[in-house]
Amino acid sequence: MTERGATLERVDFQRLVAGPALRRFVSKSPSNRLYWWVRTTSGTTAREPIVVISPIRNTDEWGAGVRRRVLCTGLLSVRLHNVMLAKHLGLSRTLALDIEDMDGQLGTILRDFDPDAFHGTPSFIMRVADFAPKVRTSVTGLYCTGETLSTALRDQMLARFPAASLRAVYKCNEIGFLTKPSCGRLPLNSYHFRKDVRFEVADPDERGIGELLVSSSSPELRVLRYRLGDSGRLMKAWCRCGEIGHVEIVGRTGHDYIKLNGAILRREEFDRIARRCRALFDDYRVIARIVLRGDRRFGLITLCVFRKGGVSPRNLQRIKDIFTRELFLAKTLTLEDVVRRGLLLPLLVEAAETPFPKARKDIKLRYVE
Repeated sequence: MTERGATLERVDFQRLVAGPALRRFVSKSPSNRLYWWVRTTSGTTAREPIVVISPIRNTDEWGAGVRRRVLCTGLLSVRLHNVMLAKHLGLSRTLALDIEDMDGQLGTILRDFDPDAFHGTPSFIMRVADFAPKVRTSVTGLYCTGETLSTALRDQMLARFPAASLRAVYKCNEIGFLTKPSCGRLPLNSYHFRKDVRFEVADPDERGIGELLVSSSSPELRVLRYRLGDSGRLMKAWCRCGEIGHVEIVGRTGHDYIKLNGAILRREEFDRIARRCRALFDDYRVIARIVLRGDRRFGLITLCVFRKGGVSPRNLQRIKDIFTRELFLAKTLTLEDVVRRGLLLPLLVEAAETPFPKARKDIKLRYVE
């Protein structure tokens, strides 16, 4: 959170919520005293601060009955929002985690906390599960949001938490819940509409897929044609649950922002390091994927570089060393740090023999199944 150029860093949440620092950022809604407003930045652009106003409200259709919840997300604003939700509405106790909490003490903390639900991005939940062997059988709910969910990842999550049911919902930090939670009858990453939210698709292709725009008619937060940064399409089919119509989420528009096993790959960060290496290569492409090693999941980044005249093995190693040391995949963690914590495998660097094909969009980062 930022005000007048000062940044409020991640600190102990109990002290943060109880202390006076939040009074500048949290207030009651003037039109509805049951609502709280929290002013935060988006946390994802790495550009100038964007002020976002989020209403804190009870979403009774999402996680009702949860006693102790582990929140797995990298955004300070999301963690703070949920802690405030629990504090002021008397909901479930929340343990808010981010990538910097992945250390040897986490298993003990989780055992003492004794959660019955996990809430957050699926890949992050799976990473935390590696530290929670003692609590997996007591977890009864997995509440997923923040990234698309593959069939393989869903099956792995249910195998890791054998007593849990899994539900997903589509939401954004700036507005909140954009759809109803998954009904169990639609394909993965498909959701029925909320009455106060309207979706549009900008510049749809032949399959009807394009950038998603959303408008909200909620009296607490009115939004008109907000660009979500995701691609998807709108379907009018009748569902066996009784609903008509749904939105299908395809993924991030432009592949410039990829969540990989708890790490975040950003195009502008790769471009920054590429400029540092401009004497070593002319162009690059990145492939990100999830790989399995036994029963564990790891992120794997393959960096393919091209230079007219070729790239020597010595320079390939230099490129690998620079990216490993200097590429940030979290606010304070480099690729080297993330590999050391067991989230990703070491970077692979390969040389392309021919220039990369030119496409209508200059897509450098891509996630593959």
